[in-house]
Amino acid sequence: MVRQWIVIGTGWALAALTSGCLVSVDGNPVSAEPTGEMVFNWTVDNSTSPRECATYATPGSSLDLEFVLLDDRGNTVTVEYADCESFSLSLVISAEQYYHAEVTMVDAADHSMAKSTTETLSSIWVEPETTVDLSVNFPPSSML
Repeated sequence: MVRQWIVIGTGWALAALTSGCLVSVDGNPVSAEPTGEMVFNWTVDNSTSPRECATYATPGSSLDLEFVLLDDRGNTVTVEYADCESFSLSLVISAEQYYHAEVTMVDAADHSMAKSTTETLSSIWVEPETTVDLSVNFPPSSML
């Protein structure tokens, strides 16, 4: 009976070691790959005034920022939306690779309705455990 429990216990230990999972004893999650943070800030007509967002919103609606992050092969990593009036978006992403981003102001009620031209940010490199700060201004000429 004891031998059977030793065999079962050994099997569980081996399964845990080969599963690729990492466990933290202090309660903090452990990532298997290095990550970094990307902070994206924007302005509308060089301003962070909520009035600028309202100026270009569809009557009865508001503006959202659409942030599309792509890897170096053009594959979509994530699509995020933020209220225009927040003027900032933060993401934790895999580090040590190149990205590019496409950002567009869209109607908050209908994300398929672009309210600005799309701005592209290229060659974004993220180092492990660092923060990359990015920013874009949406001038009046970019608003639709």
